[in-house]
Amino acid sequence: MLITRDRQLVTRLKGVGVSDGIATGRLCYFTRYTFDNMPALSEYPEREIDKWINAVTIACEQLEQLSRVTRYYAGTGMAALFEAHLGMLADVEFGDRVSELIFSDGMSAEAAIHKTAQEFYDMFAAIDDEYMSARCMDVIDIAIRVLGIMIGYEVDYSQFAPGSVIISDFLTPSEAANMMFTNAAGFILSYVDKYSHTAILARTLGVPLISGIDADKNISFVGTEVTINGSTGEVNFI
Repeated sequence: MLITRDRQLVTRLKGVGVSDGIATGRLCYFTRYTFDNMPALSEYPEREIDKWINAVTIACEQLEQLSRVTRYYAGTGMAALFEAHLGMLADVEFGDRVSELIFSDGMSAEAAIHKTAQEFYDMFAAIDDEYMSARCMDVIDIAIRVLGIMIGYEVDYSQFAPGSVIISDFLTPSEAANMMFTNAAGFILSYVDKYSHTAILARTLGVPLISGIDADKNISFVGTEVTINGSTGEVNFI
């Protein structure tokens, strides 16, 4: 297929292979809620703490379910990833920091979670270690989950037909897992660290994954049939 974009005929895109394999499917774009309009402050700290506790309770239930499903599809090792998410939500330091920001700084629960997650992200990112690098995206994953519960946002994974090739800016481990378990054929991401849990999960399940192709710049290709090669990083339009 020849696709016109910026007066050029495009038949192929080239990124970096992260997870081997070849897949063919219709290109589908995934974007998530941006959480831009969250309340910053609150005069009712007790209410904000209740929101935090309620969201954590629901998040833990979701993660326990996701861990069970992951164990079935990908084994105990990958299921441990979401058990680690449970551990972070139960972490006293994380919870205490959220509470401190609510009570001392007058933040809303949403703002406190966002700030705490950013602080933990920065802490992990500053450590020159592959495992800690992977934990950065886990923090984002947890924050998106808890904030989503607070505002009633939930991804409808049924919107992606089995065999779809998903293109997005990035995918958290739980987003990628849910898509793989509903038979996504492969992934094209603007960026993914090869040591991230998203990448490791894709390799464990043999799902091709390509990084380094800007999702937003290539949104005009959504809906077309593509073949992706996770070894070479090539995306070919059919």
